Amino acid sequence: MEKPVLVLLCLAGFFVPFSNQIRRYCYDNAVMSWSEAQSYCREKHTDLATVGSQEEAEQLLNITGDSLNDTAWIGLYCDDTQNWQWSNSDDVIYSNWRADLFCASVSSQGEWEDRVCNEKNPFMCYTETSNITERYTLIEEQKTWTEAQQYCREHHTDLVSIKNASENEDLVKKAQGKPFWIGLFNNPWKWSRQGDNYTFQNWNGGEPNNAGGNENCVVMNEIGDWYDSSCSEKFLFVCCSGGSSGNCSFEGTEMTWHEAQSYCRNHNKDLVTIQDQDRMKNILDIMPKSKSTWIGLHRDKENWQWSNGGDVIYSNWTSQLFCASVNSSGVWNESLCKEKKPFMCYNETSNITARYTLIEELKTWTEAQQYCREHHTDLVSINSDSENEDLVKKAQGKPFWIGLFNNPWKWSHQGDNYTFHNWNTGEPNNVGGNEKCVIIGVRYNQNQSRGEWRDKDCSLKLPFFCFDDVRDLVLEKENKTWEEAVVHCRAQHRELASIVSEKEQRYATYLSEHANSPLVWIGLRQSRLFGFYFWMNSEPLDYTKWKGGVQPPGYPDSSPCVAMTTGSDPHWTEKPCTEKLNFFCF
Repeated sequence: MEKPVLVLLCLAGFFVPFSNQIRRYCYDNAVMSWSEAQSYCREKHTDLATVGSQEEAEQLLNITGDSLNDTAWIGLYCDDTQNWQWSNSDDVIYSNWRADLFCASVSSQGEWEDRVCNEKNPFMCYTETSNITERYTLIEEQKTWTEAQQYCREHHTDLVSIKNASENEDLVKKAQGKPFWIGLFNNPWKWSRQGDNYTFQNWNGGEPNNAGGNENCVVMNEIGDWYDSSCSEKFLFVCCSGGSSGNCSFEGTEMTWHEAQSYCRNHNKDLVTIQDQDRMKNILDIMPKSKSTWIGLHRDKENWQWSNGGDVIYSNWTSQLFCASVNSSGVWNESLCKEKKPFMCYNETSNITARYTLIEELKTWTEAQQYCREHHTDLVSINSDSENEDLVKKAQGKPFWIGLFNNPWKWSHQGDNYTFHNWNTGEPNNVGGNEKCVIIGVRYNQNQSRGEWRDKDCSLKLPFFCFDDVRDLVLEKENKTWEEAVVHCRAQHRELASIVSEKEQRYATYLSEHANSPLVWIGLRQSRLFGFYFWMNSEPLDYTKWKGGVQPPGYPDSSPCVAMTTGSDPHWTEKPCTEKLNFFCF
């Protein structure tokens, strides 16, 4: 069977990421997964390719010629962090997310999912033991998260917590394709009175369930069961002084939760905190029978934590939605960016009534951002509850895009900013929840135009692009002596070039293919007094490319100036300084 032919094509790019360095792109048609390609590029070059402009995208595709028939990996991937930011670069100092789901499970692919806690699933317990084979136990009996936690604590140590990717992978293998509960849960509930801890709870079965997506406050019925409810509902309430041990009074006027909170605080009290069964019994005694009453519990920002109290140092969430909108109740939702919605623009003006404009034409988030930037200042950013409420009123019940977007995309090469992008229509779409790496395509067809990006499963085997960060070498094709080359480089450029790594040697070898002489001068020479070799720019001689790895004998037994060969066996060799050769400058 014939072996596949490896094609490695390279091009010196014109992108200058930092001082006196350029990027040289290489295309490799050996098919690998994204992670394999990343490892290969980091070993042989610098990293997988970063694409910073349309010109760079064209450079990549041009070096492949006819070698690339379809698509290839680039260095863009989706990490697992949430990185929400405003379109106009304002700091995210306020948010109003809806958190529906409060318990975590692991899918058959190893990704974490937030789930309704009263679902029934298998679960994984752990036991404090030095015997690794006995540490983790999959319980295939289906239980709710709370039942699973209780079972693990009675029969083992607790529900499992996961500290790194390898541990996650081991547990997925142990589960043999079954999704299972883990010990991660989201506790966004807070008492109105600051500093009171949320430890005791008395939820009714199936609660909290956030029915309708807007149940952010808590009401207690006449027998002490708790329910989450819309904060705009009107109920009676109880005000207390001094937290969970202070005096309490029943208030006989129905109010919304926020109205009740304001009323209590205006009377130097707060809505009731319930920290134990005795406290709840005391509150029930002063409540009228057959009436539900607000308590001081409400939903705040997300707060994921492990059941056993361990720090959350690793996570593996599936994130599919990257743009934010506001619903008719003022709650923020993450949405697919390609959905079409009305949107809110803002203008930089001191006239408050003219500052915000609702555009009722339906557009995707990107189209809305473009429209706002062309006709106003940008999509709106929101910095407070009152501002959020004002904009909801202005929208008159219509959901609308705001300028908040999630950017979990990172370049493989650390420090390269994700500013330029060229996604195909409807991309990234994370089909199947596992498309976290990016391809660039060359075909013109109904699905993808030349140079457009799509997110793909990282385990696919595809060719890929690498790049080298190398200093900006210039091949001068005039033949000069070594000393004349030094004078020329210092006058026209900077210095006769040094080569200090295998990466730079490969780049010099590539450039030397176009030389008009069989050798090319480099900035290395030998001291006539002491016999050691040194670079003219005083860089350390930590890397060498002598033929066979053997340094020539000292002067006067060898010539003091050094050149690089340009043939199939590139190496350094000493030559008389009076020979006239092409040369490398910085």
